[in-house]
Amino acid sequence: MRKWIFLLLLSLLWGCGVIAAWSTGDYRGQVFMYYREDDAPMQEALAHLVSQEAGKEKYPDITAWTLTGDVLVQNRELGRKKQAECMSVYGSRDMAAFRRLADGTYGLRTDREGCVISRGLALELFGSAAVSGKQVWCRDQAYVVRGVTDDPGYVILVLAGRQEGMRCLIISCGKDSSGETAAGRILFRYGIGSGYVCVDGSLFSAAACLAVLSAPVMVMGWLCREMLRRGIGKRRRLGLAVLAVSLLFLGIILIWKLDLKIPAALIPGKWSDFDFWSRRAGELHDRMGRMGEVYRAEWLVQLKRRTGTSVACSLGTLGVFLLWGYFVPRNREG
Repeated sequence: MRKWIFLLLLSLLWGCGVIAAWSTGDYRGQVFMYYREDDAPMQEALAHLVSQEAGKEKYPDITAWTLTGDVLVQNRELGRKKQAECMSVYGSRDMAAFRRLADGTYGLRTDREGCVISRGLALELFGSAAVSGKQVWCRDQAYVVRGVTDDPGYVILVLAGRQEGMRCLIISCGKDSSGETAAGRILFRYGIGSGYVCVDGSLFSAAACLAVLSAPVMVMGWLCREMLRRGIGKRRRLGLAVLAVSLLFLGIILIWKLDLKIPAALIPGKWSDFDFWSRRAGELHDRMGRMGEVYRAEWLVQLKRRTGTSVACSLGTLGVFLLWGYFVPRNREG
């Protein structure tokens, strides 16, 4: 009985990894870029790009923003004020904030009179989080609160000005696109360079899915090894074979459901390019180091959290199962 409870707990742990890997599919085809202050593209340039590409069959969706600290936000009706971070957004505010709404909506993409504030700022200025329709002042301009995010910090989201530099950018080229390669081509076409930090969501999604698949594959290999051992009965060998075949079908279903694909960035242009993998590994290592320099990008935080959860749960399940499979038979023999 204890054995089955133990296996059930391991299955639940692995299931958490599967759910986390499934959620990373939302990031497939999305590329995040972080620019240095001097290299940040202007909102006007991004708007021109989107307007030119809009008529095409597959056109990119771009959300960009920049953060400015210590901006005074006021509730002049109650005489309250608070220093907050001002997020100037071009595109979808929900993509920039990446937070669940506690009240109201994110408003329209072109709404210059509306803003979204965090729950912490709403409580500081109004004493309540249900403040949709109320008025706040920021940078000597009045805004109507359209919604409140579930964020305990002090943040206000407003529409970006045409000449504001956008330091953070998310470009969505579609789940079937080549991700970073497609994004780089589109930006280059309009004279916009790639960011200092470039994160391809497809790479993280593929890593999470491969980690999830590693558990049934390794366990299936262990079961095959057990079947070939001498001295085990026919009944036990049959049971191991049935379990191995079940894991094989489970792996096939996961590959289908998770829509696992090798990202184009990991496929060499020429099979004779033997230095491709080492060169690519060095580039990814450098980019992972730069990711720590990105300031307050919730999109990136959530992507790393979901991928890390998937990898930790999957590899943890695999490790515990293999240790259990190694020691339990030895204890029985002893």
